[in-house]
Amino acid sequence: LPPPPGAPSQPGPLGDPDPARDCPVGQSPTSPSPRIDEPVRPLTDKLVLGCTTTPNGQRIELVGYRIGTPGDRGAFCIDLVRVPEGLASGCGTTRGADGIAVHSFSFGVGLPRRLTGAATPRARTIRFHYRHRGKASWQHTNAIRLDSPSLVRLGVRRRFVYWIADLPDGAQPLRVEARAGGKVLASAPGRPGR
Repeated sequence: LPPPPGAPSQPGPLGDPDPARDCPVGQSPTSPSPRIDEPVRPLTDKLVLGCTTTPNGQRIELVGYRIGTPGDRGAFCIDLVRVPEGLASGCGTTRGADGIAVHSFSFGVGLPRRLTGAATPRARTIRFHYRHRGKASWQHTNAIRLDSPSLVRLGVRRRFVYWIADLPDGAQPLRVEARAGGKVLASAPGRPGR
């Protein structure tokens, strides 16, 4: 199915972290991340892993860190931090880096119906299928290949693709696909934990 007219889209190859576009990869975020309550807290510095711009023009920094309790190795997290507001959603992981997975699903008044996840680094595009107003549609997601030295500093030994899909209000997520060379490499249900 073709995407509906006016649907957000990022066709073509995945984006890469681009320091030339004011993306401080490997450095501290330029906008504040949300506060994390005790006893769970960041165990490492927060580092920018990459940046992207959503179809509505919102600039986002992908901020990585490890979170847990003191003395714990902790779990790897990725927050999406809006620049310059500092509003964020997280904590995404690398789950799905060997195929594809949906990590989070969020929406609210005035906010897009946002889904995030990870996929195999072999993917060249990530496509999200959904139903809206009774019609099945799809769109390319904002996706960025993460393989910076910052991942190793945070204890992540493999590269992966992190993707963000902003669906129309009222859309029902159906399926997400990692694609390359016109073929589906992996697919998963369009909601976390399914």
